[in-house]
Amino acid sequence: MKMMKKLMTSVLCLAAVLMTFIGLGTTAKAAEPTTYYVAYVSTLGEYRYYNQPWDGNAEVHHLSINNLEFDMKDGDNLVVYTTALKFEKTIDKKLGELTIAGYGTAVLTAKSFDKVFVIKNTTVAVNGDVTDAYVYDNGIANFNNNVGTLHLIEDAQKTQNVYVLGTVDCVSESKTGNTATNDYYAFKKGACVIKNGGMYALDGTYSRDPGAVNKPQTETGNTGKPAAGSSDLDDVPKTGDESVSVGIYLILMSAVCAAGCVVMRRKRV
Repeated sequence: MKMMKKLMTSVLCLAAVLMTFIGLGTTAKAAEPTTYYVAYVSTLGEYRYYNQPWDGNAEVHHLSINNLEFDMKDGDNLVVYTTALKFEKTIDKKLGELTIAGYGTAVLTAKSFDKVFVIKNTTVAVNGDVTDAYVYDNGIANFNNNVGTLHLIEDAQKTQNVYVLGTVDCVSESKTGNTATNDYYAFKKGACVIKNGGMYALDGTYSRDPGAVNKPQTETGNTGKPAAGSSDLDDVPKTGDESVSVGIYLILMSAVCAAGCVVMRRKRV
């Protein structure tokens, strides 16, 4: 009987130590964003994805695009290499960075985006609020919700076409390697229109005053769905939050095991 109590005490103490380490490791992992890469696989005739840059390894281990949303968590990044075949995907998460490259068209819907990069020769429609959007050279972009700062960046040319159906806090024009900017502020809903690199917003719908701000919107928060009438284009459990919850649960369980360990030792005494 004494041997059994001794064994139980050892097991409880070991479980407490293991659960503490596992819990801390799980909690730390939740904060790290993952970048996923999407590319067209000609042999399959469809877009596929991988969680590392698209190289020889990705060509072998790529996964079905249908699983992408389930792998991604809030804060993760997405890079899409477009081709002649349009890429369209809804990801019910708050994304970190979205990069559209290649020479084709993409339609992306998410709860929100921290940053969106529209590289030259690409066309994109974005559904979901964007904190910072960067459109290069001859990039074409439809932002169907609100944009914080729209950066129009001239590398080799300045012929962007950009339409924003929501509000824009600031439009900043610049050249690569030049810190000087030409800025516009406080665009009203649907007012921001850029054609061939030129500002086509109507007078009175924006300001040149850096202190100008948009009035708070009275509508409910962004749903991440396409705006009504756009021809171009409930909260769910968040993976990151689940990881934190699991970590906390394991740490609490380790405390219970540690308490059991102490009780067993006192009984022995």
